[in-house]
Amino acid sequence: MIEGVAVCTFEPSEAFIMVKGENRLEGRLLNKSISILFYDKTAQKFKRKTFFSYGFVNNEVEYSRSRNEIKFDVTMEPLPKDFEGTRWRSFMTKIPEDKIATGLEIARGTGEFKKYGESILQKTK
Repeated sequence: MIEGVAVCTFEPSEAFIMVKGENRLEGRLLNKSISILFYDKTAQKFKRKTFFSYGFVNNEVEYSRSRNEIKFDVTMEPLPKDFEGTRWRSFMTKIPEDKIATGLEIARGTGEFKKYGESILQKTK
């Protein structure tokens, strides 16, 4: 089972949420990431950029928002060859006051989106 840890801060200011994360499999480091979530006042949408130790960046733009969920269209750069022809979406869903579900959905070509993975983040003191 893959285990992940994420730490959230208001860096570089309260206008942003920065998330530093890492994932491990059986104690071995798989990847590290840094995400920046912010609200683009001009576009009136949330945007998120995630930088992975693998060497690529997810650029995410809100396409849907409700009181408890934000959904994003995702583009990768540079696009890994294995993902050519693949479309991605991500989401953040508030569960109770101290938990958030984050995850990815994937579609091949013009096919339907299917859940690719999900993580539950719990607020700690």
